[in-house]
Amino acid sequence: MSKQKFGGAWTLIKLTVIENYLKAYATALKKLKYKFIYIDAFAGTGRCDTKAGFVDGSAKIALQIDRFDEYIFIEYDEEKCNELQELKKLYPNKKITIINGDCNLEINKIVKKYNWTFYRALAFIDPFSFEFDFSTHSKIASTKAIDVWCLYPISYAASICLIKGIF
Repeated sequence: MSKQKFGGAWTLIKLTVIENYLKAYATALKKLKYKFIYIDAFAGTGRCDTKAGFVDGSAKIALQIDRFDEYIFIEYDEEKCNELQELKKLYPNKKITIINGDCNLEINKIVKKYNWTFYRALAFIDPFSFEFDFSTHSKIASTKAIDVWCLYPISYAASICLIKGIF
């Protein structure tokens, strides 16, 4: 089993914040008649090995929220994808799609696959560095139906600012 190691307290805070947001999202949108999809573009293994021990990762946290009709987990690392398959066994009544691939290409396919008149989605994007293209944001925005939580590492954000001449 691969070990997905992360930092310290900030990881626990991030996961708590996303869990609370997902609960609020589910409550706020509970009366809407759309089909709802949760998309995790860097799904990992479904759990994190932190200094505090193993905790549920964003994918597993999302599965505990009943508002979503479908869960799409994208992970580039094949070994991590294999571990994600275990979530299907833990949640047999949930519609879970696990995709081994580049999230930029896979999100393109997702954007084209659904009729966004009838669907809404929440995408959680938490890359390690330069894996997520800004052009993918435009594709997501074109749906006018996908809310995005996107976290960028500070070094990545600083690099973009330097490239664009912001500082």
